[in-house]
Formats: sequence, C-alpha cells, structure tokens
Amino acid sequence: MFVRFVGGWLKYHFWAGVDFVYLLDHDSLVPLWPEVRDYALEGKVQYTRFSSEKVTNHGFKGGLQGRVFTNCMEQAKGYFTWLMLTDHDEYMYVNDPAYNHSIPAVLRPLENRAGAVLTHWRHVGSGGLVERPEGAGMMNTFHKCRAKLDEHVKGIIRLDHATLGNTSHCFTYSGGRSGRISEYTERATRLKAGVSGIAAKNPNRYKDLDRVATADCMLGKQMYALMQHTQVSR
Repeated sequence: MFVRFVGGWLKYHFWAGVDFVYLLDHDSLVPLWPEVRDYALEGKVQYTRFSSEKVTNHGFKGGLQGRVFTNCMEQAKGYFTWLMLTDHDEYMYVNDPAYNHSIPAVLRPLENRAGAVLTHWRHVGSGGLVERPEGAGMMNTFHKCRAKLDEHVKGIIRLDHATLGNTSHCFTYSGGRSGRISEYTERATRLKAGVSGIAAKNPNRYKDLDRVATADCMLGKQMYALMQHTQVSR
C-alpha cells in the first residue's frame, strides 16, 4: 500500500528542504519506479531496486539493512553534509515556526557541534480506516496517534562525524561529537540486532497500535495545507 504514498512523501520532504534522496526499493511487489521516475529524471532521486537473501536476524551491521545503510552513507559522504535514514512511511516534521518548517534550518546551527540529530517517533494509527479514500494522501488522512512519544529514535547524521551503530536507530560518533539525545548508548544496548530489528511483521502489532492511538496529531494535516500555498525558506 505504501507505494501509493511515496510520491507525496518525496514532495513533502523536498518542500521541507531535502536536497536529494537515495531511494532503495527492496523487491517491492509493486515497483516504486513509476511513482519516482520524474524526480529521478530531474536529478533529485537515485532509485535502486534490488532483491536479496531472506531477511533474518543475524546481526544488524552484517545484515541486509546494515549493509545497505553503510553503502548509502559511503555514497553520500563528500557530496552531502547530513543524511537522514528513514522509511517512506515516516515523515520528518519541523513544528517550530522559528525554523519556518525547514529541516536544513534546524541542522545548520548544529553542523559544528553535533554528530547527529535524533528525533522520537510519533506512531500514527489507521483511525479506523479499512480502505484509503481514493486520492487521499498519508499526511492529510491519518491523524490518530499515540499521545506518548516512542522511545525509538530516527537519526539525521553528520556524515563526517558519525557511523552506523548497533541498530538503525543508533550511531557511533567521532571528533568529540555526540547525538542530541544523550541516552543513545543505552538504546543501542537495549534494542537488539537484526534487519530492521524485525524479521517478520505481525498484523497484531497494528491492532495494538490502533487501540492506543487515540490522541489527535494534526501536524501532518497542517503541513499538507502549508505545502499547497507556501515555500519553505532554506
């Protein structure tokens, strides 16, 4: 289903100031290429589709996701300052008006002192929707969420000063740098290794999420509305 959303995901992140996307399509049943072709031809997306061995939990760095992320970091280093590791059902919102909703505006003051910027997940449920309304995007459709921020984090790493840690949520820093969330080392110990940490997904996880996703998180709808008539200042 998420193939339908990738165009909107790209549109939002470019609006929010992202320069370039390395898009890795791991053997999707419905290829992403038709959704991203125009962006790729414009030079904004590098699209790579690949197949691989069966996903197993045999250590994160040596596993599929660890190897893919490391390769992506090596490609980006020297060309870009920051790299965000994320999935295309995850949106990085900047809700402080002081930054004009711009991701680069948040990162710029941290370039000389941070190895990464780490942000907490905010889980969003289905809101009771069994089928997505025709033409509806993710940002303006789903807004029922967990009130509590998740302990997992997503990272935007400073490529010259950070390498992949024991999971996709943690990093190792050099040159006196650190993450903006000090507990990252504790998380690296607690979050076990594996490919995505999960080798198989259980539908009950989503049912459990819907049971607790009772708060209203309207930031996606607000960002979607802003996208229609405003331009983010870099």
